[in-house]
Amino acid sequence: MLAPATLDEVGWFDRGPAPGQPGNAVIDGHYGVEQPAVFRKLHLLRPGDEIDVVWPDGRTTFFAVTTLKIVSADAHPPGVFSRAGPATLSLITCSGAWVQSKETYSDRLIVTATLS
Repeated sequence: MLAPATLDEVGWFDRGPAPGQPGNAVIDGHYGVEQPAVFRKLHLLRPGDEIDVVWPDGRTTFFAVTTLKIVSADAHPPGVFSRAGPATLSLITCSGAWVQSKETYSDRLIVTATLS
């Protein structure tokens, strides 16, 4: 999954389900290094908070946050790219310390939500 091209855009893993379809839809966005980016405040979400996915045609799909977890940037958590099961959403951004040699952060924050 490639990172979005700009700081104010998100990327959707289009080989997985669309948000609201069975399985886990994955959307990623930048945290930002010198400038705040689209997911800069993602860590402020808490279980029960609402996430709205707004489609280009104006439809909105609603999700409720269930978990926040931090994993190593090298980790491959099971189920994140699942195409089966109930409709869930995972929002992913960078977290942890900046690793200059890799030009990325050491960890990833994954916020998971269920269709509401």
